[in-house]
Amino acid sequence: MTRTRKFSPAQSRYLAARATFELAQDRYRANEKIYTAEANRLQGTEDAFPILPEDHPVAIEAQALLDVYNATLREMHAAANAMFDWSLSTVLGRMGTPQQRREIPEAFEKIKRMSHVQKIWIEAVDTALKLAA
Repeated sequence: MTRTRKFSPAQSRYLAARATFELAQDRYRANEKIYTAEANRLQGTEDAFPILPEDHPVAIEAQALLDVYNATLREMHAAANAMFDWSLSTVLGRMGTPQQRREIPEAFEKIKRMSHVQKIWIEAVDTALKLAA
């Protein structure tokens, strides 16, 4: 018997946003290599942080990919925050002692603002994804 995992709409939104972000990230990173090679070629030297003119086609493409990367990162964080809210309104909001039921939402509010602290943020995402819809 095959057991199918059901995700909540908030979990599904996060998973879709994460997949979109990872694709944008891969495209941006692949373009970084092209950008660096082209800038080094134009400069005639190997530079750790080469810069192309803003109107160069490779620079224009790099900026467009960076804009997509940043937009998808913001959407992934928004989707994670919505998933955190969902987890608090369902399973996590009913767990523990009365004191823990006050502390858990406070902790998630801090985590929402700390997406740059990846270990804590990723652990919160993993916890929310493990909850049954």
